[in-house]
Amino acid sequence: MIDQEVLDSRIKADRFPFPSKEDITLAARNANLGPVMSTTTTITTEHVDLISSKPFEKTVKDLTAELGKASTEKLMDRLSASDSWDAYAAECADFAGRSNLIEVGYLNWGKVLTLSGKAMKARCYIVGNPLTAQKLLAAGGPAVGLYLPTKLFVFEDADGAVHVSYDKFVPIMAPLGIPDLDKVARAIDGVLEKLAAAAIAAESPK
Repeated sequence: MIDQEVLDSRIKADRFPFPSKEDITLAARNANLGPVMSTTTTITTEHVDLISSKPFEKTVKDLTAELGKASTEKLMDRLSASDSWDAYAAECADFAGRSNLIEVGYLNWGKVLTLSGKAMKARCYIVGNPLTAQKLLAAGGPAVGLYLPTKLFVFEDADGAVHVSYDKFVPIMAPLGIPDLDKVARAIDGVLEKLAAAAIAAESPK
């Protein structure tokens, strides 16, 4: 039997990685599983949406030109085969593109919609770098791993304008109040800003 006093008690959220204004309510799903602790926290972020000066396909081409390419499977295989951090870091550096980011995959949501009967141009690029992830996780702890890797979304709206969008890291990490984590988050935001700018930039006149 579960002690009802335990079920009715409320404990502070000091174990949860993000600060919460509310206490955590201790509850039980059932007597077999026992008490379960959970919390819901609202985290503020900043969404960046840029308009490209180029058509969709050219914007995508210029975006991916800045990225290296390696699947998550390849990155994890290399990790398993590496006998030191320095060796793995060197391999990751080789995979990275001009932006120091690696495209680990993409989702062609536009094709999904088009195939189902609604024409759309939209691709979600999943990008990151284990070297950057190591810095973020070392500074902020395991909970920040939820936000890795990050994404950039390229789409064409109903008026034909092409957008490149992403979410900033700094506002997401700021509630933790860790200066070293804030520093890494600012660096990531700077890389994402330059990557998006390269994707939308007007072509140089020939």
